[in-house]
Amino acid sequence: MRALRFRTGRGLSFDVVSDRGMDLDFAEQGGPLAWLSPNGFVAPAFHEPGG
Repeated sequence: MRALRFRTGRGLSFDVVSDRGMDLDFAEQGGPLAWLSPNGFVAPAFHEPGG
């Protein structure tokens, strides 16, 4: 997956995943701001429409 990492001058950093509709992957500012599942971020190629 392609991702862009952004870092501001005030300590905020976050990743934007371009392959998942510009979704936020990880965000932190002194500590995590986003919850990530134990599976991590899964590529859209592994999507199963039937569940």
